[in-house]
Amino acid sequence: MNAAFIMRLQKHVERLAAQHEINLDTSWAKGVNQAHVSRARDRVHIPPITTLIRYAVALHEIGHVLGRYQDHYNEVVTERWAWEWARRNAIWWTPEMERFAEQALRGYQREREHRRIIWKVRPSQLARSRERG
Repeated sequence: MNAAFIMRLQKHVERLAAQHEINLDTSWAKGVNQAHVSRARDRVHIPPITTLIRYAVALHEIGHVLGRYQDHYNEVVTERWAWEWARRNAIWWTPEMERFAEQALRGYQREREHRRIIWKVRPSQLARSRERG
């Protein structure tokens, strides 16, 4: 990837953040491996943009501040709409970026389903609790 093009993507993210008064933190600490947003302070933590994937992630995190349905109770909904915001506001969106976004969404969906299974009470457990009762 051309260094000038990557710089253009970095500047695009910086402009979006400045335009919407979002604090952009690109001081990526060693050992930190996740971008995230502190919505209470409108602070977005991202790695320096060196690839198209990092650009997509940066836009996605800004989408958590500016995108639709970010107060929804379902994390999958907030993630989906943050990715939608990223797609709509990107100056460049590639099939690789789309695959990454889809993979991330599948991960959130699996995690949500796993949590639902953990908290689901089985009929046999309910019967044993009644017997002890």
